[in-house]
Amino acid sequence: MRYFILVFALSFSLNADDIYILEKSINVLPEAKNFRKDEVIPASTGGRLSVLRRVANQDPKWWPGGIAIEIVSVNGQEQRPVRVVYIAKKWFERATRSGDVAELPNPQAIQQQVLTALTPILPACEIEVNEPEPPVIRPVALNKDTYSILADLVKTTNSPRTCQNALRRWYRENSMWKDYSREQRSQIIVDRAHSIATKIRLDGLSNTCARALGVSNPQEKSQLRSFMESNLSEQQKNQISVLTYEEHCRRYQRSRGISEINTSYFREVVSNPDTIHPQFDSSLAVCIIKREVSSTSFDPHSMNYSFCEQRGRSGRPRSTAHGLGQFTQTTFLSLREAGLMPLSSASSTTNRTENRKIFREMSTDPDMQIESIFHYLNYLMKAPSSARIRHMHDQVYSDRFEDWEKAVISYDQDRASDYIRGVHSCRGCMAKAAGDRTAEAACLSR
Repeated sequence: MRYFILVFALSFSLNADDIYILEKSINVLPEAKNFRKDEVIPASTGGRLSVLRRVANQDPKWWPGGIAIEIVSVNGQEQRPVRVVYIAKKWFERATRSGDVAELPNPQAIQQQVLTALTPILPACEIEVNEPEPPVIRPVALNKDTYSILADLVKTTNSPRTCQNALRRWYRENSMWKDYSREQRSQIIVDRAHSIATKIRLDGLSNTCARALGVSNPQEKSQLRSFMESNLSEQQKNQISVLTYEEHCRRYQRSRGISEINTSYFREVVSNPDTIHPQFDSSLAVCIIKREVSSTSFDPHSMNYSFCEQRGRSGRPRSTAHGLGQFTQTTFLSLREAGLMPLSSASSTTNRTENRKIFREMSTDPDMQIESIFHYLNYLMKAPSSARIRHMHDQVYSDRFEDWEKAVISYDQDRASDYIRGVHSCRGCMAKAAGDRTAEAACLSR
């Protein structure tokens, strides 16, 4: 490749604390919150440096153990445009060393885009050089989802014991949260549960209000959603349900001077995922997660034990439940195809093949798992309770039967009595936390 190296006279003082030389290759997240996609940044080779810049003011709040960095150059080749990516702080510190200013490449683009401490300077001379094509950074594509990878892995084992050992080894080496402590994982789950629950409430209110007012234009729908998001307090957002739909919708109606409103939409409908039950609460999903995968330290990869039974070792596990919510494929597919589980990160489809693929993608997507729990619980709270569920509740409690209790018992009827007690205990702890997310995370981790 032909290109020009510009030789500069340096007349600046640079804070080298933010500049790092990459000595070992690293995997980074090129997209915020997307743990399914990573990218390899190769290490420096000889005099061709891979240079990174720390941008602490952009550290991700959604990843307590992560930090933000800019890719300045790769093997001596400047990066245009300079991108912000994310990496676990632990691996960043192991793979880099503080950069010596004298070693840094100084092409004009880096001066303008990255090294803000540089003052503009004119080139002293220009030299034409022929160099080989530098390596190109390409994202590392996962050819298979985690579900399929583990299905192939267990096929190679010949007993439950060797299968379990193989799975444990895979989790230790490949878990997306292997560098996080139990407490850090708990904090991530609590934070995401709050944000996802708020989004589901706002979406439900906005979609229902749009139908009630006869608003169909996408731009008008977007304006309605923005109005709800900006005009409701955090407390009001946390209390959005079918009981408050009409109140909030009429505020928007008055602000736009709309005369007609169909209030028949403001009621609870089992088959409509936009109608949010009054007992919908983020602590429900958190406590379900605690009951399901506390023993595996809340690893979103966690697969059901039956993967290692005879049928599982042939690639067809008896139970396909996995992840933070331990969903079975049958439950997931039936809800998706009935339109009861709209996921913000997946397209709406009733195609069974496509939904089966989405189910398997969920094995490496904590947000999708948590969102699925919320939609399922909301559906179960709105659905009629069976005599069997009422009997299960009476075996444990004699007080008034709550809809959320019915939902929890329905969620896992195999161990209903023990299950509902555990969720009651967890929600009691969450109530004492009084909205303090650090305290809520402690309830989850203990």
